[in-house]
Amino acid sequence: MRAVVFIVSVLLLFSCSKEELEKKEYMDWYATHTEEMSREQSFGSLTFKTTYLPAELVATRNCSDCKANGLKEAIAGQQQYLQFRLRIASENNPDVLKEQAHDEAEYNAQRDYYENGLADDVFVVSGKDTLTCLMHHMERNYNALPYAEILFAFEPGDRKSDCYLVLNDKVFGKGYIKFYFPKEIFEKGPTLKI
Repeated sequence: MRAVVFIVSVLLLFSCSKEELEKKEYMDWYATHTEEMSREQSFGSLTFKTTYLPAELVATRNCSDCKANGLKEAIAGQQQYLQFRLRIASENNPDVLKEQAHDEAEYNAQRDYYENGLADDVFVVSGKDTLTCLMHHMERNYNALPYAEILFAFEPGDRKSDCYLVLNDKVFGKGYIKFYFPKEIFEKGPTLKI
């Protein structure tokens, strides 16, 4: 009887473990599952889409030539943050910031806000905690892409609770936009084999 209990326990333990993938397989897995890690809201011609970025993914992208020890350090560094990507697109204009700007000065003020002031207007609510934005970065794409892309890093939180990424949109006047992420998203997916 003890042998049966032991075997069942071992099987349950291994069935709950995450699959380990090599770097290329991990990146391919993420590419095919990005939509599952994303949430989107549309307001007329505008679309706000946010995507959870696992620490292993960010570390792998930033450290593509790293050996195992360097990659382990990079992952440990990225685990200090809860990271998301926000894409804002417009059906009417490939340069989304021109959607509301009436002149060059207003356009530059909006770009400056996204590059320097947005951190105060975005946060994550996880359980009973509010996680502040530690840093953000607007990717300059020089109109080569039909969206604006902003990367966010928040305090890590416990990742064992459902959460909301909350953006107080001041540029387009949409107010508080909430993106719901169930805790399963943070647990989903394989791990990176190092």
